[in-house]
Amino acid sequence: MRYLGVAVALLAIIAPEGMCANETLGPVSVIVSADGSRVCVAEYAARRVAFFEAASGKELFSVELAEGPWGLALSPDGTRVYATGAAAAGKVYAIDIPSKNVALTINAGHTPSSVAVSPDGATLYVCNRFDNSVGVYDAASGAALAAG
Repeated sequence: MRYLGVAVALLAIIAPEGMCANETLGPVSVIVSADGSRVCVAEYAARRVAFFEAASGKELFSVELAEGPWGLALSPDGTRVYATGAAAAGKVYAIDIPSKNVALTINAGHTPSSVAVSPDGATLYVCNRFDNSVGVYDAASGAALAAG
């Protein structure tokens, strides 16, 4: 039953209320909160990350970014979403969920696509698609710890 709510939320992003049929959001990634109550979608074409209530599909809020987001990861404590900004001068955006704002912007490699968070929430791992590397970053400061 829990997944039914997620499906409702995903259907809601296809044509949110008030959106014209010819507008493109370009959803490319989706994550679900640990308790299943929220769905977060990377909308590449719209250059935003949107947050939905899973049960109803209602959009709660969205955060606009300078680049189209591609990969998403949720911090272990559920307070931040990390979104990769897929561009040649790539970024990773740390979106603070309580404040609904970008709390930190990290310079990454060429077209970062996927991001993962360590179990303790301290480290980010980012696939830099066209650099053929995986960058390792401190989640709190954004400092590069290693590049592959």
